[in-house]
Amino acid sequence: MSQGKTMSLCFNPACRHENPKDIVSCERCGQSLKLGDRYRGLREIGSGGFGRTYLGIDESETNHPPCAIKQFFTLLTNDAKVSSRLFRREAQSLQVLNHPQIPKFLAYFSIDEQQYIIQEFIPGETLEQELAERGVFGESKIRDILNQILPILQYLHARNLIHRDVKPANIIRRQSDKLLFLVDFGASKLHTGTNLAKTGTSIGTAEFVAPEQLRGKAVFASDLYSLGVTCIYLLTNTSPFNLVDGDNHWVWRDWLGENAVSSQLAEVLDGLISPGLSNRYTSASAALKDLNQPRKAKNVYSRYLWFGSAIAASIALFSVLKTTQQSSKIEPTTSRNEPIIRPSNLEAIQSLSTYINLQNEAYLDTGKFIDQLSQLIAIPSHYFEVQVINNHGVQIAAIPRQSDSYGYVAVLWGGKISDADNQRQQNWQPKDPTDLGTFSLPSFRKTPSDYITRVNYCESIQTTTEPPLLSTVGESLPLSTDELPCPQGYAFSLGIIDAIAKLSATSYPTNVQ
Repeated sequence: MSQGKTMSLCFNPACRHENPKDIVSCERCGQSLKLGDRYRGLREIGSGGFGRTYLGIDESETNHPPCAIKQFFTLLTNDAKVSSRLFRREAQSLQVLNHPQIPKFLAYFSIDEQQYIIQEFIPGETLEQELAERGVFGESKIRDILNQILPILQYLHARNLIHRDVKPANIIRRQSDKLLFLVDFGASKLHTGTNLAKTGTSIGTAEFVAPEQLRGKAVFASDLYSLGVTCIYLLTNTSPFNLVDGDNHWVWRDWLGENAVSSQLAEVLDGLISPGLSNRYTSASAALKDLNQPRKAKNVYSRYLWFGSAIAASIALFSVLKTTQQSSKIEPTTSRNEPIIRPSNLEAIQSLSTYINLQNEAYLDTGKFIDQLSQLIAIPSHYFEVQVINNHGVQIAAIPRQSDSYGYVAVLWGGKISDADNQRQQNWQPKDPTDLGTFSLPSFRKTPSDYITRVNYCESIQTTTEPPLLSTVGESLPLSTDELPCPQGYAFSLGIIDAIAKLSATSYPTNVQ
């Protein structure tokens, strides 16, 4: 296709002519260029034994959102009947799924012996592509994969669905927020009690398929096996067939080279890839629990958490006292806007607190925030998005993986206090008793810093799985939540402060200098 030109591809496999973008029928063969009078193909983005995948647009929507169009043609397959059934099964499976990390099903068409599935388009790379471009994955990336994909498998298995083709090529990392998506449900199968012992068709990619699945007896743990093999493949960049010895025992550790992993992660991987079902994890939740058990060597993490807890608790107390002292000068409002206080997810806020303090320490050392942090272990309930705002701020968002949870955000400002800022700070008064102002994050270090950091804690007003919009950060020292606002859909949260205070009661400083 010509670079910079938008074309309209003909879906006829015998034609595939590139047409001008706005016409309705193919110039060469006359076939309609739109499926269901709305979906138009722009360019091919993948191909395989079943047919092709196109990047398309939905012209029935005003902004023409992108979509993925999967096309299956009977004539290209060796077993047309089986392949056609698998394609229809994928459409049926997708219709009943509603998970933020599974592409949304949009439509299914069968036209002139050609079948089409229309799905949400996920811009990004597969883990297979990522491995080829960037080399082997380290422990932190493998932990992130497990913490993101295991909850998806848990969701599928709770609905009696087995994916049966978990592999690097079927996991896409979305470019915008690094969220992982599980794709290609053509091999998925409904698991019922009656078919558990029956032998069926062996489907999947041989290198990643569990032994029982090769015999046509896939179970939920078969998906866990494939995910574990995916991980050791990404750790070694070596075919799984080479990671077993002559006695069919896994020897993947011998292929790690200098890419060492912790004993905890190794044990979890061994529990996922055990050939025998009796020694393998039987549920995704059990693997997640073992993966995220606290590890003994966490001195730095505990120190940062205690710093964050002590600082936030003391500042909260100072702010309340300051508000109380000045409240006599202020007439209470008749309709107060109470801060959002909800039951807090302590694990998510614990990780958020650590992110905040790592950013604070980095800013006090260098005068700038960092846009990537790999020091934290991902957690099952939330994933994290770190975005630098201009030159003065950073937004750290804990985004729920499930649609019944709330999101948490910390908006940080960093800079030097000017004389004008000093004067504004001395003259600042809260607008009403609920205005606590922004929190300052000092550093208890021997080496003083020229910089300071301010933070505003936010919580989503409604349950969500969507990443928040970017907030705004000004150049001057923010003194109130109006000057360091929460992103749209979020509000100031005393619940986070309360959660950090609870965490401070169970943490203590180690090795503080």
